[in-house]
Amino acid sequence: CIVRVADGDCPATSEESSLLSGDQLADGLRLACSARVHCALTVEIPSSSLLETQQKILEQGAGGSAGIQLDTTATDRRGIAFDIGTTTIVGTLVDLATGEDMAVASEVNPQVSAGDDVIARIKRCRDGHDGLLELHASVINAVNAIIDELLSSTGIESNTIDTIVFAGNTAMQHILCGDDPSPLGEMPFEPASCAAKHLQAKDLTLDLEPETDVYVYPMIGGFIGGDIVAGVAASRLAHIPGPVLFVDIGTNGELVLAHEDRMMAVSVAAGPAFEGARIVSGMRDASGAIEKVVCEDDVQINVIGYTKPAGLCGTGLVDAVAEMLRIGVLDYTGSILGPADAPADLSPALAARLVETDGHFDFVLVTAEESATGEPVCICQKDIRELQLANAAIRAGILILLKMNGLEPKDLEAVLMAGAFGNFIRRKNAVRIGMLPAIESSRIRYVGNTASSGAKRTVLSVAERDNVEQLANDIEHVDLSLDPDFQMLFGEAMLFPEAD
Repeated sequence: CIVRVADGDCPATSEESSLLSGDQLADGLRLACSARVHCALTVEIPSSSLLETQQKILEQGAGGSAGIQLDTTATDRRGIAFDIGTTTIVGTLVDLATGEDMAVASEVNPQVSAGDDVIARIKRCRDGHDGLLELHASVINAVNAIIDELLSSTGIESNTIDTIVFAGNTAMQHILCGDDPSPLGEMPFEPASCAAKHLQAKDLTLDLEPETDVYVYPMIGGFIGGDIVAGVAASRLAHIPGPVLFVDIGTNGELVLAHEDRMMAVSVAAGPAFEGARIVSGMRDASGAIEKVVCEDDVQINVIGYTKPAGLCGTGLVDAVAEMLRIGVLDYTGSILGPADAPADLSPALAARLVETDGHFDFVLVTAEESATGEPVCICQKDIRELQLANAAIRAGILILLKMNGLEPKDLEAVLMAGAFGNFIRRKNAVRIGMLPAIESSRIRYVGNTASSGAKRTVLSVAERDNVEQLANDIEHVDLSLDPDFQMLFGEAMLFPEAD
């Protein structure tokens, strides 16, 4: 949310003074979320603060229609599967007779104007005047825009659409259906009902025939929604020889462990660090974002869009921290070391990237001259702490699930990584920072956008609805706040694993 006041007087707030450097403040940089406007201003919004339209959106997933009995008589009949994500919305137009994808369309969820995470949107619905109506209307408008794009790109008529299926997290499904999500923001953080919804297009004012069948996925709990039920169904988790861990990481991290005909799920507040938020040089995984970092004699980077780097997205952050641990400029407590304390064999080029700022050291990935913004792209000490908090929540959640089943990390036969972040992260680096258990990389598998794949399965087969509703009932929801070991494990997980 950094902006630059180009003209006018805008005194820095105490929050801005604590988060921005003296040079940044002197250059007119302010935080749009904190600045107070007392007079006419001219404000510049840098590219790193813009909601990018070229964001990388993961549209495809594994699983497909495996195990689904298709209705081959459904000639000229179609359905649309929707993944309603906190950040993005993906719609897939499906031929019901063949199971083939006819078209895929996606866009950023317009609700981001109310905040990047579900808590902010729940708060808007609870506290803001007509907040629920506004957020409901915005997601319905986005869904209708995607429907229009799917139909126009294929030239088919809306009256050939038989069914629409929606899968999303609990808050997104509530808002989609116009249900008040406020209970999700208060103890005990539970929805009024986790049951699936059977609706018609007219109930949601969708731009289709009024009687078109609409199905909204069942949920497991307050922060384990229909997208996870869809993911478990699409990945065929219950049918994989176990123990198997399903991992979907975003602002929330959802984990499901399948072992001996039992499935247990937890949700952890991973925070937005893996999506580039609350990171000093962070940004979404869009054009200009550093998405890969390798340190040899010097830093090497990959940038989305093959353009000048403007910031760092979640996968780049994980890479950078893993590499910093490997070359020894970051210790296991998460402290960035200065040149005097760094390994003696550190190359001069890498040592020169350790720059002292306000009593601590930053690791410079891109200099100001090399960046698209005119500002350096750095890993700061604050960024390490944000990553440690997110990392520790996921790791502690995994350890709790394993403990409850009498398992050790080495016992896992497979870890299935779902979602956009999970599918672009590099396995060895996720293991190096301790996010994932220290198992062979071959056991860590990418399964794509399973929320979309699961929704597609339910479009193709009405019988699949019984399956997903049974799954939602069978998966046990574990409340980590009730586990006496969680805080201890969380504290231990704040430390990075030491090198072998």
